Amino acid sequence: MSGETVVTFDFYGTLVQWHETLEAAARDILAGRGRAAAGAGSLLHDFAIEGHRLRDASTYRPYREILRASLAFAMDRAGLAPSEADAALLIERLSCIPAHADVSAGPRRTEETLPAGRHLEHR
Repeated sequence: MSGETVVTFDFYGTLVQWHETLEAAARDILAGRGRAAAGAGSLLHDFAIEGHRLRDASTYRPYREILRASLAFAMDRAGLAPSEADAALLIERLSCIPAHADVSAGPRRTEETLPAGRHLEHR
């Protein structure tokens, strides 16, 4: 090892509101189909199962493709025909997930303590 310090974070659900964002998107997709928001949990369960299966596959697939395929799988299981509009809504929501309220100061403090010439990338 080169002696460099590496800082890592558990991003999903810890730094950003991943679960809340996914649930809101699922509720909106179901509402657009005249379905009750109560079905969001089941939809997200199937979405997660398929997403894990696709991410663990030996063949690389772009993440947006995995999101689309996972949503299509979950919607099929719910008896709904998936549409590109549903996938676009999901991807748009996940492209701008808000951070948890107590996160904003942490990365700045961490950045201030890194050795000179080092920085965190905020994407």
